[in-house]
Amino acid sequence: MRIIVSDTSCLIDLRKGQLLAALFALPFEVQLALPLARDELSSFTEADWEQLAAQGLKIVDLDGKLVARALVLKREHRRLSAYDALTLALAESEKHSVLLTSDRALRSAATTLAIEVHGILWVIDKLVEARLLSAADIHAALKRLEADPLVFLPVDELKNRIEKLARY
Repeated sequence: MRIIVSDTSCLIDLRKGQLLAALFALPFEVQLALPLARDELSSFTEADWEQLAAQGLKIVDLDGKLVARALVLKREHRRLSAYDALTLALAESEKHSVLLTSDRALRSAATTLAIEVHGILWVIDKLVEARLLSAADIHAALKRLEADPLVFLPVDELKNRIEKLARY
């Protein structure tokens, strides 16, 4: 099974679109570095964490070797935050992983390391392909994401998907 290593922004945005549960129905193992779960997702309640764990989210406690690698990556890619560097180190350590992020600097760094990188529109495309949700449900999720001023998605790609799904 392939692994998705996610940053926090994608999990937050998928939650806003009410797509988080569907993510875990895809044939991937979803991982998140422990420091991100602890520090960056403080809006998630204990019940949220229990539900995410039950659905399959794996919180990874990075060993010293991965933390050291994250420090090197942070020095090499100065635009990365410390959390981004930890996420990148985790993705790099998992063979054939997919890095899920909307962060431009993290995407760029992943690309230089030949790590496959995608955003939440890729997840939505995978949900459509797998027919895990109805077209109406995905359309409604996209409309929720479009309406949220704190969700930053490529406008043209988002509108194309909304228009395409509106026909169903």
